[in-house]
Amino acid sequence: MTTGAAVIGLGAIGMGYDLAQPRTHVLTHARAFAGHPAFELLGAVDPDAQLRAVFTETYGRPAFATLDDLRARLRPEVLAVAAPTERHATLVTQGLEGPRPRAILCENPLAASADDAERLAADCAAAGVPLFVNFV
Repeated sequence: MTTGAAVIGLGAIGMGYDLAQPRTHVLTHARAFAGHPAFELLGAVDPDAQLRAVFTETYGRPAFATLDDLRARLRPEVLAVAAPTERHATLVTQGLEGPRPRAILCENPLAASADDAERLAADCAAAGVPLFVNFV
């Protein structure tokens, strides 16, 4: 059984770093989920239509302009937030709305301010959704 995952943000760490690399080089969330036997990459979110097209062509999965659009069609169990830092608080909060994921992985820094980071951690804990921050 696999765990469905979605990538939010298709920039460098979401998808870009390893696009031109051999499949054995895993440097992004998209490639990690696509290549790991325990996960199924279900889709992605990015406001940039060009990045969405590259994702769909590369991974054969749908990409959406908003998290609401993705969740209207897909039910990922894991969300990887790789959008710009100033959008993390909004996206993690949105990730807790509706059907809750089993976990949220967020790129560092978690938020643009310590207050936002503390609020996100508390909101995820209250919702019973583990929140992980990716540090290299």
